[in-house]
Amino acid sequence: SDNYRKEIAEQKMRTERVKVGATAPEFEVKDIKNQTIKPANFKGKVLVIDFWASWCGPCRQEIPNLKKYYEEFKGKGVEFLSVSIDAKKEAWLKAMKEENMAWKQGWTTDAGKEVMDLYQFSGIPFILIIDKGGKIYRKNVRGEEIHQGIVDVLAGKPAQEEETTSISMGAMSM
Repeated sequence: SDNYRKEIAEQKMRTERVKVGATAPEFEVKDIKNQTIKPANFKGKVLVIDFWASWCGPCRQEIPNLKKYYEEFKGKGVEFLSVSIDAKKEAWLKAMKEENMAWKQGWTTDAGKEVMDLYQFSGIPFILIIDKGGKIYRKNVRGEEIHQGIVDVLAGKPAQEEETTSISMGAMSM
């Protein structure tokens, strides 16, 4: 049926939108002072985006890694942005205080619906590296892979199309 074909075409379009090498889709989040933050603000820098939530254990286990890499790469053209998909602002604020992250923090006001559709993820943490030109360089990286991705993008290594590994690795599904 036409509907089915349309559905398939739309799904393909959504997947293409977040392929490695594609321009990272724009979105807006609010910071703690209710200012708008968006990926475009970081153009010319490498940007590590971490989609997370207060209730997600694996997300919080990843924060010490992010802290370590933030310390190592700050001032070297690398920025970090953590984006909370918490439904309640209070939960985000409390977790943020507990975790004490030194980089930019944003919150999606719709419990992450828009960014999850834009970036095609259903489990968190979902961490991406965006290159200086605003293109997706690596996605769904964790731990040492984040570090390697930052090293590679700074060294000017070309992005590689990701292997479809099992994304279920300790991620919490919605």
